Parts: sequence; C-alpha cells; structure tokens
Amino acid sequence: MTENNPALEKFLNTCQTEFQFLITDFGFKEFYGLREAFDNPFKFYFVRDDLEISIEGIHYGSAAMVLLTDKKHRVLGVRDLDPQFDPFDKKDGKSLQKSTGQTDDIVHEARLLLKHGRELLNGDFLVFERAFARKGQAWAGYGKRRAFGIAVQEAVAAYNEGRWQVVVDLLEPHEPNLSKKMAKKLVFARTQL
Repeated sequence: MTENNPALEKFLNTCQTEFQFLITDFGFKEFYGLREAFDNPFKFYFVRDDLEISIEGIHYGSAAMVLLTDKKHRVLGVRDLDPQFDPFDKKDGKSLQKSTGQTDDIVHEARLLLKHGRELLNGDFLVFERAFARKGQAWAGYGKRRAFGIAVQEAVAAYNEGRWQVVVDLLEPHEPNLSKKMAKKLVFARTQL
C-alpha cells in the first residue's frame, strides 16, 4: 500500500520512529489499518489495554494531530497534559502555529508526550483526569465568555431599537461583568420600563 505513496510511507516511518518509545518503554503495540470505509490512511495508532494514542496527518500533509483516548472514550490532545496549557490563551495559540509541516508536528508531539505524559504512560491516570478536568473548565469559561459577548451584541441592537425589556433580560445575568458603558445602558433601559 505504501510503495505507491511515498508521502504515506514517510508518515508511517516518522510515526514509528518518533513514537518508538511507546513500544520499548511503555508496553504499547502498533496498529495501522483503516478502521472504517473512507478513513484517513494517514492515521497510525499505538494501543494498550488502557490507552490509545492516534497520530493523524491532517490538512493535506501540512500538519499532524496526536490524540489520547482512555477506556471511557474521552479524548485529549497531547498539549492538554501540560498543566500550563490554555487552549484559549492567545500566546498558547500562537505557539501552535510554528509548525513547518506534518513531520515536524509528529516530532514535536512525541517530545511533548514524553515531557508531559510520562506519568500517564506509566499508568497514572490521575494525570489524564486532571487534564480532562482542566480542558472542561477551559471550555466552560469559553462558553461563558461567548454567551456574554453575544448577549452584549444583542443588547446593543435591542437598545438601538428601543426594546428595553430585551436589553434588561439580556444584560441582567451579566451585570457584574458589564463595562461602564453597558452598565449605563442597562440602567437607562430599566428606567424605560
């Protein structure tokens, strides 16, 4: 299959080379093969009874993604294991853009996994639990910030249209977080009811 596809051969060789430590040091086994029809052939797995690590070539060979899946089918990225990583921090987001290609991504992710995931690879799933909880908190915070932004946008439109009850309904749940300008709009809308 790979003799006619040098890119796929390079991908598979890079995965095997860079993640060899999973086999030699942590008891994983390699798995390559399409699991479903139309599955991405640029996908390689390292499996163990308690953890699966998948490496997938994405964006037509310009990047790679490494995911960890536990027995409960919960998924984390390698970066999620770093206690300092915040997926919504612009500085962390910029560091994700330094990739110069799929091979570099695979090398980088393998190093990150060794750096931040050694305890997990040794069977300490508290590392996974903590990372999963941090990821959940980060997404919950993002959801709140997004809901706040949407409420403010909709309240401004309602304010401009004189729909005072809508302004109050939208802004009251976020009152402690309002800017001075938006707080004034809320106060004014209340006086119009």
